[in-house]
Amino acid sequence: QFQLINHGNVDYLMGDYLAELTMAILARQRKKDKRLGYARAIVDMVTTHIKALKEKGIKVVVNAGGMNPLGCRDALRAVCEKANIPMKIGAVFGDDLTERVDELRKAGGKEMFT
Repeated sequence: QFQLINHGNVDYLMGDYLAELTMAILARQRKKDKRLGYARAIVDMVTTHIKALKEKGIKVVVNAGGMNPLGCRDALRAVCEKANIPMKIGAVFGDDLTERVDELRKAGGKEMFT
């Protein structure tokens, strides 16, 4: 990633931060602290390279939001504000059914691998 940002000719930098084990770790983090639950490595990366990303117009598309995409978005917005570098930051959310597990079980739904 970092070589591409500093020396590459790229328009988009894409990354896959989530695997099944990662999601389990993020769920545990979110359970302990509602502000967490996302891949914090993306925040570190943007913090380190925000000037180059902005200057080169590189768009970053990642699935780092994990169990808390809005928390990830907010953390990235804070990085931009601190650096005084405006950037558009979006988040896709709405697929977390954790709060509805009991309701879905009562409705007779089965888990995928049962």
